[in-house]
Amino acid sequence: MRVPVLAALSVALAGCAALVSDGGNPVAFVTDPPGATARTSLGQSCTTPCRLRISRLDSFTVRFEKAGFEPRTVQVFSIEDVPRPEGGIRATIGGIGVRVGIADSAPAPLGPPVGRRVHTPNPVTATLLPVAAR
Repeated sequence: MRVPVLAALSVALAGCAALVSDGGNPVAFVTDPPGATARTSLGQSCTTPCRLRISRLDSFTVRFEKAGFEPRTVQVFSIEDVPRPEGGIRATIGGIGVRVGIADSAPAPLGPPVGRRVHTPNPVTATLLPVAAR
């Protein structure tokens, strides 16, 4: 009786962990001048200045548009924000975490990355230029 209950509880908790780990990341959008429409390649939009909650796993583009101004597109990347271990730098190469020591240049495998993903740039900023008179 205990084994099926524990198995069901484990599955339920694993599902909760997945939701918590990618509950989205608030990304801010700011333009000069304010009041532009920010439309992401993921289908979300808002009027600047504003924030949208976007999955930490998604890189995307955002297009800023405002009447009388040239549109502007900015690329936003999902990157891993990895804590730096003592005595070295940690990086992700092909999905495998490696550490390169200050004194030695040989990478040492660390297993899967342990950092969380964040968006950069955040805030996403753009200066919109007036449309040239024709």
